[in-house]
Amino acid sequence: GRGQWILVIDVRSRYALGHALHSANVYNMRMVRSLLLRVHDAYGLPDSLLLERGMWRTAKIMKGDELDITHTEQGLREFGVSFHHRTKPRGKIIERVIGLLQNQMERVPGYVGRNERDDRQERVQEQIRDVEAGREHPSKYFLSKTEWMQQLDAMLLRYNHEAQDGILKASPIESWNANLLTQGTVKLGPKARYLLAHHKISVKVQPSGIRLRASLGGGLYY
Repeated sequence: GRGQWILVIDVRSRYALGHALHSANVYNMRMVRSLLLRVHDAYGLPDSLLLERGMWRTAKIMKGDELDITHTEQGLREFGVSFHHRTKPRGKIIERVIGLLQNQMERVPGYVGRNERDDRQERVQEQIRDVEAGREHPSKYFLSKTEWMQQLDAMLLRYNHEAQDGILKASPIESWNANLLTQGTVKLGPKARYLLAHHKISVKVQPSGIRLRASLGGGLYY
């Protein structure tokens, strides 16, 4: 069914740094932080993070989990990373990039328009009904998650290497390379990398140890 796709870009060059595709119909903070961790491993820490809708402030890692997201933000501030939360359209620079990428998605199987509720692409709706009724296998009309990731990888590669009208005269990757810091970027070593991925939760210590719930990976710890 409907999944969630999130993207990380460099604001200055509009270069796409990484993306993640989630099978559920809502994303969670585990998905967001996992993507930020992969981007850090490839490119290092940014000077600042611009996050949409203030999701870092308000979201929990998973519904029902009592986790304090702010611990990660506080830890990263020690390395000079500033946080900015955008809620108004003019602050959502990434939306322009997503719009350009959506132009490429129009020819992908299963495309239902930019406003699914109003566009109601009848041909695709009929295909969905055939699949839900068991008359056709999903692969006849739609992409698997692996196939979708391959398509998205190709779209981002094409986007990064093409000059984008209305945004930059150079391609995003050319602009990115032209503005690389001579001193490089900071990468957290093994002892500090946890600041990008850790979280805290209160658990009662039993005589047999500490058992984590399945949503946190499960397991018994002594």
